[in-house]
Amino acid sequence: MSAAAPQHCLLCGSGQTTPELTIPGLPLFLHAVEPDVAAEVPRLPFTLGSCATCGHLQQLDAPPEEVVAPIYTRLFGSYQSTARTGIGGLRAQRFLDFLSAAVPGTGRALEVGCFDGWFLSLLQQRGMEVVGCDPSPGADIAARELGVEVRREFFRRGMYPDGAFDLFVARQVFEHVQDAQGFLGLASSALRAGGHLALELPDADLWLGQGVLGSLFHEHVSYFTERVLRTAVERAGFQVVMLRHEHTDLFLLARRQASTAVEKLFIDPEIVRHGRELAAIYRSRLAGQRKAVRRLAAGTRANGGHLYLYGAGVHSSSLVAACGLTAADIDGVVDDGPQSQGKVLPNLERTIAEPGLLDGTTPRDVVIVSGFSFQEEMLARLGRRSIAAQVVTLYPAVRRVEAGAVSASSSSATR
Repeated sequence: MSAAAPQHCLLCGSGQTTPELTIPGLPLFLHAVEPDVAAEVPRLPFTLGSCATCGHLQQLDAPPEEVVAPIYTRLFGSYQSTARTGIGGLRAQRFLDFLSAAVPGTGRALEVGCFDGWFLSLLQQRGMEVVGCDPSPGADIAARELGVEVRREFFRRGMYPDGAFDLFVARQVFEHVQDAQGFLGLASSALRAGGHLALELPDADLWLGQGVLGSLFHEHVSYFTERVLRTAVERAGFQVVMLRHEHTDLFLLARRQASTAVEKLFIDPEIVRHGRELAAIYRSRLAGQRKAVRRLAAGTRANGGHLYLYGAGVHSSSLVAACGLTAADIDGVVDDGPQSQGKVLPNLERTIAEPGLLDGTTPRDVVIVSGFSFQEEMLARLGRRSIAAQVVTLYPAVRRVEAGAVSASSSSATR
């Protein structure tokens, strides 16, 4: 483990952070990029640390915001657009169902980090007046293809009038924010008294607890467990209405209270202990995943087969980095998203192809479904193709999926 310089906790501000593990040479951006851009993406060490005061797990010595900003403004167009591919639609519907139980289908909604505006379009269909902001190229999709008003810029103080909204949504955003308490303060200001804050973010207990290869990357500076998230939101003057583990995420709905004074942080030694234990579990599981994937790659090659990655997102790039794989180990990468095809992963010189590449595979070939949140949907898509290759999933453990199971995933996804 490499040492990290002490830093103040991103959540409580204390100087009691401790490094827990380091991944060397992790690309700053993990999504697909144009081939001529790949060499420009720096590979930097990533250090996960814990706070001895509040128990929050976070990235230590994170790249400064001016280094990370181009990821969102320039490169994030490679991310899967739900409006164009359908990937992510199930997750969005789950979150909508979660909110619908307590949030009226009227009023004004703001979504920060709305990307292509898909979720805003779902709220609009319910009868809400919606606006959004996102600095990525996805904002152009929202306006052009869904007719949703989205400002292509970072969320900032003064962007919208205080008390202008009944619902403030941030899906897969909060974990990116370097000033977590400041962000919650801005959300509170944007809401009227009694308005709702809705957060969707990765469930650190699940992701780290299962050793997910795509858990850690430079865009994410915070790794929230349920108890730390609840404490942070309540400290910012919100009353938690619902907090649920849903699939691979945490769903939170909280009501803005009339008084928004920041409360004194309550220190719970059990939360601190849990954070450190979770980091230790991840270290162990990551080592097991690395060993299993490298054994699979070597076995496939020895058997005369070819190894393919299905999915060109953060999980594939993280898998390559964590397992030390190269183009000599992986024969192809495929992805359903047209915006990824023809590009490359920032740390693998293989042009990303459309899934038709797998139609010519043989039983000696292996396809790794490189996804976690979307693993079910990706299996369903493979099930609608007639491929001869063996299919391997990574979670909850590296295992081969029988052809019947792949087909069953396809059938269940269409019901």
